[in-house]
Amino acid sequence: MSKPILTMEEILAYREEQRAQPFDFDSLQDILENPNYAEGIWMTAEGKTFEFIKGRECVVYLSPRPAHCDRGRYIAQLDAMGDLGRDLNYADLWPRYYFDLERAKAEVEAWMRCRGQLPS
Repeated sequence: MSKPILTMEEILAYREEQRAQPFDFDSLQDILENPNYAEGIWMTAEGKTFEFIKGRECVVYLSPRPAHCDRGRYIAQLDAMGDLGRDLNYADLWPRYYFDLERAKAEVEAWMRCRGQLPS
């Protein structure tokens, strides 16, 4: 088995460094074109309550919901363009609701990989 390019510790350190960066964006296009937003890494915008993950042609936002909501504690919302934006239909079921934050992130990442938005 070949040695990974980065160790898990290096990946986690990079993710923490990315989360510490302040973000100021206005649109999906701003996020997709900005090289400071790495694909496949959950980030938090300064002063915001949501996290987001960037794909090749999309951004998924994950936000907490009020405690009384019975569909889930978190909502994942998709903003897409390009081929992905044209291919989405009612069967994709966005927004999506989750009770567990880590499960939500894992499910979103799996969907993004399946749709070619993140490296395999």
